[in-house]
Amino acid sequence: MLRVMMLMIGWWATAEAVPAAAVVVTGAALTAEGLDGVVNAFRVRVSGGGSNNGVGGGSFANGRREVAWDAASLDPFQSPAVFPGDFFNDFSLRGLELTTPGSLRVSGRAASGSPDVLFSTLNPVAASSLQAFSPERLLAVYGETTVDARFFLPSEPTQRAFVRGFGAVFADVSVFGPTRLEAFGSDGQRLAAVEVPAAPGGLSFAGVWIDSGGWIDHVRLTVGQTGIDDRSGLLDVVALDDFIYAEPQRVPEPGAVALAGGGALVWWARRRRAVESGSREIPATG
Repeated sequence: MLRVMMLMIGWWATAEAVPAAAVVVTGAALTAEGLDGVVNAFRVRVSGGGSNNGVGGGSFANGRREVAWDAASLDPFQSPAVFPGDFFNDFSLRGLELTTPGSLRVSGRAASGSPDVLFSTLNPVAASSLQAFSPERLLAVYGETTVDARFFLPSEPTQRAFVRGFGAVFADVSVFGPTRLEAFGSDGQRLAAVEVPAAPGGLSFAGVWIDSGGWIDHVRLTVGQTGIDDRSGLLDVVALDDFIYAEPQRVPEPGAVALAGGGALVWWARRRRAVESGSREIPATG
């Protein structure tokens, strides 16, 4: 795996060899404008020559999907309501489903009349240090720190899918280490683990792209040291903004893969018997 890191606070970059044939991209900045470069570079990579495929449609051979949390259609689910993790699979079709041991919260939109912009009501201690990458909503985990992202075909919301790349923006990562992104294959193997760079009061980005030899089945985001509900000020409270991921692709059924492998073995065995018997005929495979 190739690691590419860009820090916009006194910009620096480095690359190192790591396992799993993946590219890891990280960056941090004090402002949204400062993070634009690394986020846009990741958009280009995951799009594979395509563009933002928006909502529904497809599936497409390339391009990407994005979630920015800012649409008016999310108003009924903004804090203090619980945000449904299947919203971007069952309602706004982008092939993304989120699960957490806690619950999800989306901060308020000022134009809707919400008093909870940047979680200012839910957690005024944390809100004072939060900012949005794309104005003005953020996502946070309530009562927990982990959220898992799984993928489906946007055109078939019940059909599991995989992606080549996934990245997310993090708000107010003050402690380096606890906040991370992990990508897993369909067999549960961890393909990559990325510690998100710290940017107290600023914005950070982490993304993973699998160049070859594997696909991302699901992603786990560990967001800070405590949930958005912790007002103690003693632990790092982190929120999330834009999700950017490659167009979800169909996952082969394990049975189909096994059947295809079995068929190849039968064909090989028949061919070998034909050769050994002196026949020039190769049996049909059906």
